[in-house]
Amino acid sequence: MVVASPSPLLKFDAARVQFIRARLEMTQQEFADHLRVSVATVRSWEQGETKPYRGVSKGKLLAAEELARRRFEKQMMEEDS
Repeated sequence: MVVASPSPLLKFDAARVQFIRARLEMTQQEFADHLRVSVATVRSWEQGETKPYRGVSKGKLLAAEELARRRFEKQMMEEDS
C-alpha cells in the first residue's frame, strides 16, 4: 500500500512559522490573536516543540503566509516607485 506524504505546502516547521510572523511584523500575542490560538501555541510552534497539526491551524497559517507575501510585494512595488 502506498501512503501519500503531506504536501510540503502544508508542512510548517519552527522557522517557517517564525518567518511568517516576522514578515507580518507581529508580536507573538498579535499573531496568536490573528490566528485565534494561544500565545503558548505560537511559542511552542516557534520553538519546534510542536507543529500545527490540524487543518484549521494549517489553513490559518497558509492564509497568514499569503497575507505576508502580499504585503511584502506591495512594499517592494512602493519602493520601486
